[in-house]
Amino acid sequence: MIAHRILVTLVPILRIGARVVSKAGFFMREFVRMSELNPHVKAILAGVSTYNGLYGSPDLPSAGDLETMAEALIFGLGISPYQIRMNRTQGEGAGLVTKASFLEGIRLFLTDITPEDILIFYFTGHGLVKHGRHYLLFSDGPLETQSVIDLFEQLHVSRRLLFLDCCMSGEYELAAHTIEANETWIDALLDGGTAVFASSRRNEPSGYGEGGRSLFTVYLRDAMMSRRGLQDGCLTLDRIREMVYEEADAWNLRHPEGRQHPVFRSSIGGTISFQVVPYTPYPRQTYVAETEEYCVTNVWPIHTKSAKRYKVSVVLKGPLIPVSREIVRRVRDLDIYKSAEEEMRWRGHGADFIFMSFGRSEADIANGLFEYQVTWAASPADKKKWYRESAHAKIFGGFLVDRNPDYKLLRRMNEKDTANPNDIRRKTNEIMQELACRGEELVRLWQEMRNGTYDLGEMHEICGPLLREVDALYLKLSDLPIPPANMAQWAIRHANLAGDVSDLAILISGSEQEDTARLDEVIRRFHQDLETLAAHTQD
Repeated sequence: MIAHRILVTLVPILRIGARVVSKAGFFMREFVRMSELNPHVKAILAGVSTYNGLYGSPDLPSAGDLETMAEALIFGLGISPYQIRMNRTQGEGAGLVTKASFLEGIRLFLTDITPEDILIFYFTGHGLVKHGRHYLLFSDGPLETQSVIDLFEQLHVSRRLLFLDCCMSGEYELAAHTIEANETWIDALLDGGTAVFASSRRNEPSGYGEGGRSLFTVYLRDAMMSRRGLQDGCLTLDRIREMVYEEADAWNLRHPEGRQHPVFRSSIGGTISFQVVPYTPYPRQTYVAETEEYCVTNVWPIHTKSAKRYKVSVVLKGPLIPVSREIVRRVRDLDIYKSAEEEMRWRGHGADFIFMSFGRSEADIANGLFEYQVTWAASPADKKKWYRESAHAKIFGGFLVDRNPDYKLLRRMNEKDTANPNDIRRKTNEIMQELACRGEELVRLWQEMRNGTYDLGEMHEICGPLLREVDALYLKLSDLPIPPANMAQWAIRHANLAGDVSDLAILISGSEQEDTARLDEVIRRFHQDLETLAAHTQD
């Protein structure tokens, strides 16, 4: 059976490879490299184009869509062709897929799935609605779309991603993903779930563009092949969704008579990340120094395209201005970067800006508590632009010195409020589980507005109680005792995630259509911080 699956899978895909070889000589190298990036991702592709007049449905050019999607999965998402099954017949009957052959193909393909796998299903063909229910139309009749989704939801795999390219395909539902209160809530939230991306709303046809390719399939291909906005060499489902919407919106502006709005729903906590570029973290250097008058605990590169900049944390033990001058002398010619591109741009250049944060102890540094924020700019023009005096910020000795008037009070509160670490962890976990789940609910409600299920006013009305819950939880988290210094990084990761949910609530509460890009950015950050927190659950 497995040999049969591999044969059925490879015949059409190797034909794709042969065609690519004729276009570019690097096919085999790319083929091998890409196929090793996501070994736990498997895909089933079903393309139905032959209908023989069934329900009055004309035949479709679905074979081209099938090849387009296979190329996107292999060369875009880095999925091995050995893990892709193209469910269609070959030769004279190409495009004839019966319900029985489809279900048998799934059964054969799934004989070697594991709980760690991510499963992708793609369907291209006709879709129809009968009695308020949507159906995928195969060569010998319809299968209810919801039953196909339910079938995949029952499979014991890590996550499931379904693409439905057919008319009126937005008519479906997903069961909510629930978790129980426990110490590993973050793992439970990110484990499991299903996402379905359909080509059109429940009352819309799915169209074709130039070259006989389906619009939605082309949008998916372009998004999967794109390398915009990668995170550590990964392309996320969030970014794929955003780029598909961008192309669909552009099409709708040009073709108001043939608008098509893709529909996305997900019960997945967070997102799905596909490793599309081999990634090795850049070996960032750091710098520490200690004298009788100060201790530099870290130097962070915060360079931009127009300026070389460093942020420095310092334990202050001597006079502020002389120490600041000495730190500038030591730091300005350092070579510390976040990427090879930054190093190529700035190596050999002195720093344009140095931002120094001074605390009185290592505990201050760990808790982000600083008595002074000191800014140094190299050029007179930058000094004029950046050195803005205020009630507690003054220019001294060539520096802008911003003194924290509440430093002593905050330090006493830190010392007084530090509580038992186990209590802090337990209470923080309880609040963060609620906050993260509310964040995912907000993401899904916003997505339903994008799907056309609600208008803006209806979404605000539905979100009202949820937004108030987020505000209350965020305030409750802020009232917890301050963690001890050795839990600083743990606290920062939780604070980042809580801030993401708060930002999401604020944007949604006052959102207009033009806020879409800002909301998408916050959603990406929210999901990225979820994964970061999950990676450090044992800390």
